[in-house]
Order: sequence, then structure tokens, then C-alpha cells
Amino acid sequence: MKDNETITVIYNKHWNRLMRTAYKELGDYDMSQDVVQDVLLKFAMMTNVDRSTEQALLVRMAKNKAIDYRRKFCRGDTVSMEAGKMELKKHGFFEGLEARKTLEYDCEELGSRVFKELKKRNIVWYQIMVGLYIYRDEPETVAGRLGLTLPHMRTSLSRARAWVRRKFGKEYQEIGIISGIPESGK
Repeated sequence: MKDNETITVIYNKHWNRLMRTAYKELGDYDMSQDVVQDVLLKFAMMTNVDRSTEQALLVRMAKNKAIDYRRKFCRGDTVSMEAGKMELKKHGFFEGLEARKTLEYDCEELGSRVFKELKKRNIVWYQIMVGLYIYRDEPETVAGRLGLTLPHMRTSLSRARAWVRRKFGKEYQEIGIISGIPESGK
């Protein structure tokens, strides 16, 4: 692990470039900050990194992490993005590369709107959904971090899912993500 002074130097030197890289992939400032933080933490834990390749490594790590976030952000819990694409292809809605670009853009845009609206509607719901579906934390971990009992967190999660289904369910169906937010808990 690197010392605090080294981490601060790396942070100051690369933060803007990493934010631009993550934001280009995600289009969401808050999630981009999370990506950069995760990348810098992971980098801080690495040993024997060649200083001449430090920037390239960090940018590649940020791009890959942002792509991972986007995939997790958009896929819901029961139907992956790939399954959504296969469903669309099966029904002949789209063809070829343009179809994938369209689906990925629609999915990314819808996922971004869902989380932005969820954050406005109820910050606790937002934090629960991000913890469970973006970070893939265990329900007990999310509840503990938010200072909630597990039953209270599950009730809030159920209400958040119901709200997302009511508000965005038709849009999820239109782009081929059949179930959107799953009914059952983890």
C-alpha cells in the first residue's frame, strides 16, 4: 500500500482525466466520482507499479470500471443486458450493430433517469438500490451502513421497487428489459 502523501499526489495528478474517462462512459457525475474513488483505492493497494505506465493503467482501470458500473446499473437483477438484446433480436425489432448501440444508449439513458428520479424521490431508497444493485452488497451490509434494521430496509426496498415499476415499467418493456426491477429480494 502506498503512503498518504503518494496517494494524494496521484489523486491530484490524475483525478480530472479519470473523471472525464468515467463520465464519458456513464454520463453521470455522481457515479463517475464513485468509479474514480474505486479505481484510486484499488490502485493504492497495488504494489510494484511502473511509474511510466501509471497514467495508462489508471485510465484503463477507470474505463473498465465505468463499463462495469454501466452494465450493472442498467441490467436490473433478473434480466441482463444480453438477455434483453436477445429478446429484441428474437422478435426482430432491431438488426446488427445499430441495434446494439440503440439498446445500450436507451438502457443507459433509462437507468440514469431511474436513479436520478429515485434520488429525488427518496434518498434512502436510492442508497438501498445503489448498495444492492450497483455495489452488489449483501442486504445486511446495506442496512447496517444506513442504520436501518433488516426488516425496515426490506420494506423500503419493496416500496422503492414498486415505485420504479409504476413509474418506469413500460419504458423497460419498450426497450426489451422485460422485468426491470425484480420483485423478490436477495
